Amino acid sequence: MTDRQKIFAENFIKLGDEKESAVKAGYSEKNAQHYAEKLLQNEEVKQYINSFSKAKDNEILTTTQCKAVLSKIVSDEDNTPTERMKAIDLLIGIDDEHTDSDNNISISINYGDKNEN
Repeated sequence: MTDRQKIFAENFIKLGDEKESAVKAGYSEKNAQHYAEKLLQNEEVKQYINSFSKAKDNEILTTTQCKAVLSKIVSDEDNTPTERMKAIDLLIGIDDEHTDSDNNISISINYGDKNEN
């Protein structure tokens, strides 16, 4: 599998959006849907996605793990401001009853000059 295919597959696993995953893998916005469809039919890409998905099916995340995943989404400047804000909303909504008091999350967002498409 090429690096580009792997980037596509990992973004597809993360986002579930084939066109956006293709764009994040470096394909043009204009041709992203076409390449996404081709990539999803590629046997290596399909196996990679399926193996990752099957491994995750049996995994239940703790509240702390969920917070860690969402925090990574918030701090990743490659994510759009909308994606980052959705993650913040989910973080705020997580029930803290079952977590230790010292599992604090510090969030700092710098939108800089990035523009959301």
